[in-house]
Parts: sequence; structure tokens; C-alpha cells
Amino acid sequence: MITSQRCWIESLSSLRDFLSCLDDLPSHKWLGYFQQKNKAGCPDIDAFETMMMREDCEKGFFVSFDYSSDALQEIESFFKRSHKVIVALTVQEILDEHIAKKLA
Repeated sequence: MITSQRCWIESLSSLRDFLSCLDDLPSHKWLGYFQQKNKAGCPDIDAFETMMMREDCEKGFFVSFDYSSDALQEIESFFKRSHKVIVALTVQEILDEHIAKKLA
């Protein structure tokens, strides 16, 4: 598991690859956010939801080292309320290239 900020910098080439994959997504609006904290919490997700609503995005990609259980629950609740999707990815998933099914 990645825990240091140094690993975040080392993973930039993988993140660039990830971003290039996003460019290949269908033309609907999407929003991406990369958080450099060890764990995303509910307030982080709330702020991202606000950005998604303001920009009228159908899908959002939130990348963090890890997520609190409250953050994951908020992502689920947001989908039920708005029918907009937040894809929660970890840096480790991107590095391990285990993201193909989440991008679909």
C-alpha cells in the first residue's frame, strides 16, 4: 500500500497514463480530482459533489491514497440522490493498473 507523499510524485507517469485513458471516454462531461492526502473523508467528497453539480458533470473520478468508510457511503448516497457517478480510485489501483472495470 502506498503511504508516502513521495510515492505520489513517483506515480505521476501512471497518473498521466490514467488521464490519457480518460480522454478516450465518451464525450459526456466528467470531472477529475486528485487528492494528496492520505485518506479522503466525507467533507472531501461533499466538496467534490458540489463541483460536479456546479459543472453539471455526469461522472467524476476522485483519486486518493485511501477513503474513509463515511466517504464511500457518501459516494453511494450521492448516486442515489443525483444519479451522478463518482468513481473512487486509489493511487495503488492506478499503479497496479486495476482500473479498467471502474472506467467503464
